[in-house]
Amino acid sequence: MRSAKKAVLGLGALALAACAIAASPPQVGAGSEWTSPGGDMGKTHHSRLTAINAENVSQLGLAWEAELGTLRGQEATPVVVDGVLYTSGTTGRAYAFDAATGKELWRFEPEVDMQVNRTVCCDMVNRGLAVARGKVFVAALDGWMYALDARTGAVVWKTDFIEDRKRGDNSTGAPEIAGDVVVVGMSGAEYDVRGYVTALDLETGKLRWRWHVVPHDPKLGPQETPELEVALKTWDPNSRWDIGGGGSPWDAIAFDPETGLVIVGTGNGGPYATSKRSPAGGDNLYLASLVALDPKTGRMKWHYQETPGDNWDFTATQPMIFTRMKLDGEDRPVVLHAPKNGFLYILDRRDGKLLRANPIV
Repeated sequence: MRSAKKAVLGLGALALAACAIAASPPQVGAGSEWTSPGGDMGKTHHSRLTAINAENVSQLGLAWEAELGTLRGQEATPVVVDGVLYTSGTTGRAYAFDAATGKELWRFEPEVDMQVNRTVCCDMVNRGLAVARGKVFVAALDGWMYALDARTGAVVWKTDFIEDRKRGDNSTGAPEIAGDVVVVGMSGAEYDVRGYVTALDLETGKLRWRWHVVPHDPKLGPQETPELEVALKTWDPNSRWDIGGGGSPWDAIAFDPETGLVIVGTGNGGPYATSKRSPAGGDNLYLASLVALDPKTGRMKWHYQETPGDNWDFTATQPMIFTRMKLDGEDRPVVLHAPKNGFLYILDRRDGKLLRANPIV
């Protein structure tokens, strides 16, 4: 019998690589706290602390470790708030540790219907959690959002945010706080889903809005939003609507406090091949796109499609960075995004205008 290796969360040294970009002014980065998977509201993954530097980095060693109780994948970036390190684990587990000592303060394991594992693409991972107003928000693999007491781990509320349990809908991404709502995507475009983003009330868990990434079969009636009526024109009327169309926004959701918008990266088409999904071709909006939504209403403000008709699973679900750059004679609030199609896109966060698209491969 093979011996089981411990799943270890090692907090010895966190190496943060910074890519210098001529920006004005630069983001301040994270300080003594790391409040989101990206570190700060700009998702810069940059720390402005200076205790670790080029002279002493070679002296770093293991500070503490913690047993997470699983052999499955671990993809979450921890967050640190008020001296407590919070992280998530497989199927949507949540953990709280004293950041200085590693002492476990509490752990939470959701009751997950493991039948969902039949339609989970890439292990039963969870990519992170959010902390706000004394609560920890984590989405379980089977699509339940849990709000936990940050001090005790007790459940404050839970909400089922899955729209169609007859399909392959599931959840692996980190939720995002946007004002008085918590925004979460979903996964499953490798199977038969129709992608969507959901916003829940921060205090009660009540559904505030839901935004669909791709249109539904026009034979079923009008689309849910005017932007989906526009999107419908970019799909073959004889598309495989029964497969859903895909577009699941399984990661890359970021709230921009400067513009007040939530920017969402959408996923691949379902199925991958455009010839099977939309035989006559078309851009198939809003697959593989950055989409800006009003967090109060869920209505789309702008979009930019990075890979029209995505035929290669390039997606637009990779992490984004918010900063400011002087381009074309103007100091602009921009979003930097590098999906799998090999380009670095720079868009104006206010209106989605493409400013640069530079090949990086």
